[in-house]
Amino acid sequence: MRAPGEACGMFALESAMEELAIALNIDPLTLCLIKHADINPQVAQPWSSKYLKECYLDKLMP
Repeated sequence: MRAPGEACGMFALESAMEELAIALNIDPLTLCLIKHADINPQVAQPWSSKYLKECYLDKLMP
């Protein structure tokens, strides 16, 4: 998030995701799990190291 405009763009995206979760009446972290990608779409292979899903699950189930 160091590029010019990146922080503003990320805030707008996260705000929109929060509003979508509210409109769908689901937890925002559940929405993050739904949209989570286990495979890199550019090369059609799994990510080499990505633990974001585990982080989401840890927050959902303390």
